[in-house]
Amino acid sequence: MADLSLFQEDLQEEIDGFGVDDYSSESDVIIIPSALDFVSQDEMLTPLGRLDKYAASENIFNSLRQMVARSLLDTLRAVSDDEGDCIAVLERVSRLAEDSEPTVRAELMEQVPHIAMFFQENRTSIPYAFSKYLLPIVVRYLADQNNQVSTFT
Repeated sequence: MADLSLFQEDLQEEIDGFGVDDYSSESDVIIIPSALDFVSQDEMLTPLGRLDKYAASENIFNSLRQMVARSLLDTLRAVSDDEGDCIAVLERVSRLAEDSEPTVRAELMEQVPHIAMFFQENRTSIPYAFSKYLLPIVVRYLADQNNQVSTFT
């Protein structure tokens, strides 16, 4: 029986070295953490926080800022219960409209009709959403020097 206790001690030492969270010698249960048990930093952010993080990206391919443009409608849906958050998203839309990268501006222009419909259908309490935030973008993009942007407009 003494040999068995030495085996259990050796097993416990091996388990400790492999990142196993908990081991109980009474129940012989080993709990091994999964990759799904960990939460990424992005998942901890609010929808507006995530939008800000990606919008500020200086990624050489601008793919994160393009992703921001694509995710605007989803972000609006996530914060739709809070009028202040909806206005905050519109302010970020205005900032994103000034992006120097044409692919980001073109992606944003592709989303403008969907965003306008969202406000028409869901946030009638913000009747100025189109006239104050979205219409100036459309007008500016009609004269955009980049053909890709003006074509989308």
